[in-house]
Parts: sequence; C-alpha cells; structure tokens
Amino acid sequence: RLNQIVVLTDGICSDEADCIRKSRELNEGGISISALGLGDRDRVNLNFLTQLTQVGGGRCYHRVDLSHIPEILAQELRAIKAIYATNVELYLRVVGDFQPVRSFRVGPFISDLGRIPSDTAEICLPLSDLQLHDSQDILIELTTRPNPSHTTDVLAASVKTDFPSEEVLNWSFTEMVSVPNSRQSFASLSDPTVMSMVKLVKAFDSSGLGVG
Repeated sequence: RLNQIVVLTDGICSDEADCIRKSRELNEGGISISALGLGDRDRVNLNFLTQLTQVGGGRCYHRVDLSHIPEILAQELRAIKAIYATNVELYLRVVGDFQPVRSFRVGPFISDLGRIPSDTAEICLPLSDLQLHDSQDILIELTTRPNPSHTTDVLAASVKTDFPSEEVLNWSFTEMVSVPNSRQSFASLSDPTVMSMVKLVKAFDSSGLGVG
C-alpha cells in the first residue's frame, strides 16, 4: 500500500501551483508528501517546499547534507510503521441554524480544505492517517442562517476510520456539536484554543502558505 512519498529536490520547478495541487490531491487520497531540500541555502526554494509538504501532510527538511539522508529516510519509515488509524474521514451534517462556509485543517499542518457549497447536506473531509496518540484539528467557518430557530445543535460530527493493527475496519462514532443556549453568550464566547486556531489561519492565509 503506497502511503508515503519522499521527494529529494532543490524546489526549482516550472509550475509550483500544479505541484502543490497534485500534492493536495495525493494527501486527500491518503498519501503524504515529505521533501528533502538539497543544495546550498540560497539555492533551495524553501517557501515552495514548505507549501508542498503542508498541503501534502508530510515534513519539510531543509539544508539537508547528503550524510543526513539515511537517518531522515529511517525516521520517515519509523513514522509510517507507527501509523495507527488509516482512511480517516470526518463527516459533518448540518442540523441547526448555522451554515458551514469553509473548512481548514489547522493541525498538525495548516491547509485550506476549501469552500463548502451552500446546498451541501453532509460534508466529507478526508483526513491524514494518524499515529498513536496523534491528533488532527479541523476549523469550520460558519454563518447564521436567515430566520434562525435558536436551536443549540449545530452539527452532527461523525468519524470513520480503519485500525489495521487491530484488524478493525469501518469503525465510526458520532457526536453532536452544540453552542450555548444564549446567542449573546455565544457571541462573547472566547475559547483560547479556538481563537488561537482562528489567528493561526488568518496569519497563514495572509502569508499564502499552503494555499494552492
């Protein structure tokens, strides 16, 4: 099963946007991309390699000496063998007064998962394979629907995944995502974890990193 590609390159290519798009597509298909930046510091296109691996769900190694390559490849192999959950998918079904607009992956790497069509009843977000005790953080941008009914439920979130080492396939669980009863308290709610993700995405978006 192909689930990891390691690219050795100086990052100089004719069409960076196309490479980033393909890296994103591979990651959505369960294949992560890591890159080893070879060459002198001034000759390696580090900005491109950072974007490539951020959307590809892998690691970026820059200023790599040839003597470091065996250990880096061994480290990548150990990471592959440590994978615990595969084919991870997050399903979000709208049940309340809010309309999802856009989704972002904010951990362990930032990537813009794109806009969500307004007529979408259920959103499916393919996630990266997970190592044991690892996690991924997803940020969903929401707007309020016209004429809200003031229900507290927002989304029904379901996770589906396989655990190959446990020989468990299509395992899933569902949990409701809700907001406080008072819209005023919701408007003033300032969860530090959520706000740090929002600020992170804003900084990421303004710098253009990982946006294909």
